[in-house]
Amino acid sequence: MTDLEALSYFPDPAYTTKQFSSYDRNSTDAKVLTDENWFANGDRGKYLREETRNGEKEYVLMDAEGPGAIVRVWSANPVDAGVVRVYLDGADKPVVELPLTDMLGGSVAPFINPIANEVSKGWNSYLPIPYAKHCKVTTGKWDFYYHINYRTYEKGTSVKTFTSDLATEHREAIETVARTLAEPDAAINKLSGTRFDAEFFLSGGESSSNVYQSPRTAIHGMVCTVRSGKLEEVLRGSLLEIAFDGAEKPQICAPLGDFFGTAPGINPYASLSSGAMEDGVLYARWVMPFKEQV
Repeated sequence: MTDLEALSYFPDPAYTTKQFSSYDRNSTDAKVLTDENWFANGDRGKYLREETRNGEKEYVLMDAEGPGAIVRVWSANPVDAGVVRVYLDGADKPVVELPLTDMLGGSVAPFINPIANEVSKGWNSYLPIPYAKHCKVTTGKWDFYYHINYRTYEKGTSVKTFTSDLATEHREAIETVARTLAEPDAAINKLSGTRFDAEFFLSGGESSSNVYQSPRTAIHGMVCTVRSGKLEEVLRGSLLEIAFDGAEKPQICAPLGDFFGTAPGINPYASLSSGAMEDGVLYARWVMPFKEQV
């Protein structure tokens, strides 16, 4: 969950990523561009079906064959969902059973902050819930917004199904990931490898460039400080281009501020992959491999 270098490799084992959600089921035909069909936007309170268990109704949000893993659960209003239950591999008893607010709020193990938390008016959990054969997710109420993102692995992939004992066994790893995600700005102090420094003094319409030769390697981090009396204008008006291995067109072309995830101007934030610090330092830790030069 915190290995950015892994994003530069094809996944092994291979998987497809899909989503169950509360999208408006009236949206069925891309050729019928009406509010009653393709642009229907009542994306709340939709689910797959109802089931009755122990005399109580449960609303099925997800029903998927394995092997696979839930990798994200989101809701804008989990308080309206009641209890969430996760049934794995056809079991009658749920392996997860708690209020959805607890699952997504970050205060109940193993769904701990910030692997699970409320941010930007959305409640999320990124704790993986793997399953070998099948996964079904239900809630006790239905009138709420939700996404469930999940992976489906190739048939025959060996997956160890999630249990509370498995979560306890990996408690230390879960807590380590949580600490890393909780202090992402510390990442700029942990960049290793060969360091290249460059300083540019540019006026409007000017450009400058550098070429770095380093066979079979990768950019692992970039740190940038911009000094200008018109900071917002410069961050949006300066274009960053990066071309790998002599490409005719740059593989990266973006306004400088946008590349570091901040616009307009500098809006302080910190994530594992990028951030804008209070003192104006911008960083990005996307791993970008190349064969000969950049």
